Amino acid sequence: MVNLIGTCVVAGNVRRSATIALGEQSDSEFLELKNYDKYPERAEWGWMSNNTVVVDKPGYDYAAAAERIGDNGEPGFLWLDTMRNYGRLKDSPDFKDHRVKGTNPCAEISLESYELCNLVELHLNRHESIDDFLRTIKFAYLYAKSITLLPTHWADTNAVIQRNRRIGTSITGLAEFVDTHGLPTFREWADAGYDEIQRYDQEYSEWLGIRESIRTTTVKPSGSVSLLSGSTPGVHWPSGGEYYLRAIRFANNDPMLSLFKHANYQVEDDQYSDNTSVVYFPVKTSMERSEKDVSIYEKIHLASEAQRWWSDNSVSVTVTFEEKEERDDIARVLKMYEGDLKTVSFLPMSNDVYPQMPYTEIDKDSYEIYTGQLMKIDFAAIYEGVDNLEAVGSKYCDGDNCTI
Repeated sequence: MVNLIGTCVVAGNVRRSATIALGEQSDSEFLELKNYDKYPERAEWGWMSNNTVVVDKPGYDYAAAAERIGDNGEPGFLWLDTMRNYGRLKDSPDFKDHRVKGTNPCAEISLESYELCNLVELHLNRHESIDDFLRTIKFAYLYAKSITLLPTHWADTNAVIQRNRRIGTSITGLAEFVDTHGLPTFREWADAGYDEIQRYDQEYSEWLGIRESIRTTTVKPSGSVSLLSGSTPGVHWPSGGEYYLRAIRFANNDPMLSLFKHANYQVEDDQYSDNTSVVYFPVKTSMERSEKDVSIYEKIHLASEAQRWWSDNSVSVTVTFEEKEERDDIARVLKMYEGDLKTVSFLPMSNDVYPQMPYTEIDKDSYEIYTGQLMKIDFAAIYEGVDNLEAVGSKYCDGDNCTI
């Protein structure tokens, strides 16, 4: 049912929808929900959720699930006891999150029933020094903490926010930072940054007369936001290699869409949502390595380092793998890092796992041909004349008639 509702919500690209479905580790039917050979009727709407197995005790046999992962990347895994018992994994158990029931759809934030996400992001590679990083942390923390002071329209949600004051100060560009500066430097920055947030939280919570935050840090998957600053997304290496096409969806009535078409960008009808188009943007990275150059073991290890030294919520990580060479390593790597992560998901590295993927790798010649045909866009047309687009402040329910 949640998948069917999600396909309705996303129709027309008026509002993006993301759902996560949590299933028991003993539920064999749940493992097969995205086996469209077995359940062909689910192909039209089963894609709407991220299906994740909740592992409730160590020693789970990952072999059966790994077989399904080798086909389409699902299910993911969530270790609920680790979420409930631990903050950062370098620290002793604190049991602060014993009420946690699950996560947000991307799994970077542990959540109780009725609880909301509250995220802010720092771009590691935009800092000149650790002192610069610690200075930025203050403003990021204050922004997120201030959001916890705002009431919602739901009393149950207000109650859990007031009790937990949970925030998610995220960092992005980890892979690029570690490739440039090394793991020891990352550990130093992350550990110092985490301590700085705790210091600010103690100081400002007392000043505001509210409780200290139950959790304060995370690593979200990021994506387009990271790309805008030239950072690698979250804990991931560049998804499309040195050259790739980034697919971004726009509603068909978005005034920018006509500008992209006139500038010769590749535009297609969205195969999943009505009244929506997909625009492909060519990207060239400066990274020495891309995801295809990094093993499944190194990818999951970097996520575990972030979970140990920085994130007291979770680390959202999708570990990409070579379909032929590494699919047999999935069960093994899960056993190796059980207890070092709170959640993880996988995805085969290919341009055709499903249509219109977010990242499609291309070669240098294709990149140069594509960029050579593009025309300059005058975005002033968006804000002037008949195509005027007014900026509208965001509300909790973000609709035409919904105000708080």
